Amino acid sequence: MKNTKVLLIFIVLMLIIPLGMVVIKEVGRETNPQVINSIRNSGIQEKLKDISMQFITAEHKGDIEKLLVLTRHDARKAVINGDLAIFQTHQLNKIVYFNFIERESPDEYIVIVAVNSTIQGFGTTYYESLTFRKINDNWFIIKIERDA
Repeated sequence: MKNTKVLLIFIVLMLIIPLGMVVIKEVGRETNPQVINSIRNSGIQEKLKDISMQFITAEHKGDIEKLLVLTRHDARKAVINGDLAIFQTHQLNKIVYFNFIERESPDEYIVIVAVNSTIQGFGTTYYESLTFRKINDNWFIIKIERDA
């Protein structure tokens, strides 16, 4: 169910965001599209994109130390428990697309990343939903969900 929700959000964002500064802001259980300039103008988008790229690269390389630096809470538990080890069998080809979702708090965002990789000679694209939270003026990934 969670994977379906992540994929549905990604598809909706693929249709809405390229049209212009529209981001979906979650309000309780419903979502309301609204025009937001703050994430683009504040540099947050570039910072979260950079951290997401570092995370995806470290995930595929199996760089546990880097993953621990970038994560907190449930995401850190996933690293420690070895839940991300499966990606070491994937060859990272490229990061295809980023989508940004502002949460109710300005200190929390979701970044949906489309990743293209190869496993056993077959190409695949999967999606990771990375929840970010600002903790002591630094951004960390606190939750990881994926459709793969």
